[in-house]
Amino acid sequence: MSFPHTIADGRYTLVEPLGVGGMATVFKAFDQRLQVWRAVKILSPQYSNRPSLKDRFETEARTTALLEHRHIVKVYDVGRSNGQPFIVMELVTGGNLVEWVKEFGPMPPRLAVDVTRQVCAGVGAAHAKKVVHRDIKPHNVLVTTDGTCLITDFGIARVGDTTDGLTKTGAVFGTWAYMAPEQRADAKKVDARADVYSLGATLYFLLTARTPVDLFAAEKDETVMEGIHEEITPLLIRSTQYSRKDRFANVDELSAALGELYKRLPEDPPDTPSLARPQQPAAPKGGAKATPNASGGVTLMPEGETGAVSGETMVPSVDQTGITPNLVNIAALAGGALDGPIPEAPPALKEPSKEPKKEDGAEISTPGFLPLVTTLPPAERDALQAPPPSPPPPDQVIVSKPVLATIALLLAVMFILILIQLVNPDPTVEDPPVDTLVDVDPPVDPPVDPPVDPPVDPPQDTDEGTASGDGPADPPSNPTVIQRDPLPPPGPRPAQVSVSGDTQEIWLVADGRKHRPGSVPPGTYQVKASFGGGEPVPAGQVTLYEGDRVSINCVEAFLQCKKAN
Repeated sequence: MSFPHTIADGRYTLVEPLGVGGMATVFKAFDQRLQVWRAVKILSPQYSNRPSLKDRFETEARTTALLEHRHIVKVYDVGRSNGQPFIVMELVTGGNLVEWVKEFGPMPPRLAVDVTRQVCAGVGAAHAKKVVHRDIKPHNVLVTTDGTCLITDFGIARVGDTTDGLTKTGAVFGTWAYMAPEQRADAKKVDARADVYSLGATLYFLLTARTPVDLFAAEKDETVMEGIHEEITPLLIRSTQYSRKDRFANVDELSAALGELYKRLPEDPPDTPSLARPQQPAAPKGGAKATPNASGGVTLMPEGETGAVSGETMVPSVDQTGITPNLVNIAALAGGALDGPIPEAPPALKEPSKEPKKEDGAEISTPGFLPLVTTLPPAERDALQAPPPSPPPPDQVIVSKPVLATIALLLAVMFILILIQLVNPDPTVEDPPVDTLVDVDPPVDPPVDPPVDPPVDPPQDTDEGTASGDGPADPPSNPTVIQRDPLPPPGPRPAQVSVSGDTQEIWLVADGRKHRPGSVPPGTYQVKASFGGGEPVPAGQVTLYEGDRVSINCVEAFLQCKKAN
């Protein structure tokens, strides 16, 4: 697909892909009719001929449209283009929670708890309409520019107390690391407490940046909760119990517990990055472009975008200048883009009329609604299209008088300082005395003389008596032996690491150092693995001992890597 590309009879202009999932691709798009940016999710072509997947895709749109809540992404339209279903949604430009953690690291306790409470609010609103999400995870929580968390991707949600026939008994849907145990066995039989487990797993990821593998076994493995604030650990353990009867009864109960926990937690560090990340979609650069449509009118295109469109474009509102508020410029000339300031709209645009009017040679058409384009006389049109004046050549650069005066003053000061140095050199620097200047040859290693027997002195009397012995000791047989520094003790033997399973790339990370499998120094490492060609993600932890021979097995379905021996 080339960009820009239009769908729905030219209404939506797809500008660029924002993300690719297992079944669909999300594009940044411009709504020509309402003149606003949207996100458009389109089912991948290879799934378009499968009726069950097409029905599930459209069910996602209807389900999300039912849930109007400030913490759920809004759905505006649904349809099909060339047989491919698409969903038009709210465009959220702040990224998702996974991207935030990758950029800034684990969240401090208060921020993580606050984020989880926002997600609980959206999930609770879905549960009130008898919708179980079944795929709550940080990847499906988007962040607006003001720091509000929005839940998206209701593609595998269960609606009501009965299924619609799309989920078979024994089928498994969701992301393994965030799925409750009962959902791993049969996604058809889950209830709202499955989302409670997923919320606890999401909070665990925000606090640790580690994949939440089998959190229901945390009470048997103390290392699972390492690095988590002691006030949060009991809530996490209860949220992710193996039996759903032992978890929080519903999301509202979990949210209330999070609220009480938030009050007991210490303040986050003052340098904690904000969840809000201002980032607006690129506005039309330099203006909109007029593209003729089938009806003889024009369609306003975002700046920099081109493409064939058809049909008339209606604009919901025009301000007093006759310009659509969310566009920088309008196309005022047939087929051309208008750069520079927007000319003031003629008075005829302010009062709609049924008959064409003429004013100063310009004909203005007002067929029932405020028009977008005016036709100007040739002289004015040529003036508007004239290119901007070129800058003066280098030999005609104009420099102001104050600048010249400043440059002259600096040159004068520099000249005076040079004269002072020449006339009165620094008296503190003295030449060394002549008689101290001696040519010194470079040092030469003295010749090595053969060993000479030391002289034999007669024994000396001391207070303790006379020195005894048969005579002086024989000199060493090899007096020229060079004394060397002792060799350092050998370091610990590295461990030998091999990898098996589904991963395509694996790293062992500790203290900012990364090691590939092979010879690895002893220590405790976080395992990061790449599954299905994606970016390496945390997939477990392994401790290597001196001289170990370790095989690490990675399973893509669990997003997990463990020692195989």
